[in-house]
Amino acid sequence: MGACEFAPLYSVPLSGFTIDLPRRVTVALDDRSYEAAQALSHRYECSTAEAIRKALVCHREAVLGASGAKREERIRNLEELFDLFEGNDADEEIRRRKAEDEWS
Repeated sequence: MGACEFAPLYSVPLSGFTIDLPRRVTVALDDRSYEAAQALSHRYECSTAEAIRKALVCHREAVLGASGAKREERIRNLEELFDLFEGNDADEEIRRRKAEDEWS
């Protein structure tokens, strides 16, 4: 499916549960746009409305960048990688792997 992730548009906490309530919007599509939405709905195996929503979210991230929460998650992941690789010598690792490849 790609790098886009899809969260609920609108969530309401209710007695310890969260119910996702979408906001309804009417959109008029020309034939080309409708065919694109249909193709995406088949690809994602979801409704046409859900395919349009997914396409909008992906396009927003492509044009405007990831949301603040997504950026924070990426930064946490990157910091975790730094911690995992702390003390490793990247140049030595590359030399070792090249030597292993030569003998393979």
